[in-house]
Amino acid sequence: MPEYNAILTKEKNEVETIINEAIFNDQPITRNLFDKSENKGSSDQFIDKHVKQNEGKLSEGRIKHYKSIQKKIKAFNPKLKFKDIPRQSGP
Repeated sequence: MPEYNAILTKEKNEVETIINEAIFNDQPITRNLFDKSENKGSSDQFIDKHVKQNEGKLSEGRIKHYKSIQKKIKAFNPKLKFKDIPRQSGP
């Protein structure tokens, strides 16, 4: 049961953050704001944001790994977006 509470708390915090950012930026609060952030923007932007948000929590090796993946993605397709990557459902 505790993992459910943690998941719900995390989701609640994300919703509150989205709403607060919209209010701060004087944006209307619409359904589109609640699309998962990892589905917006390029994979390059996502990696940069993830590293920045987890500064001090990630090891140097992990950051180096992420930057290596980032370089490979840029070489393959610099404008690749997560929505363009097909998802597999189940094994």
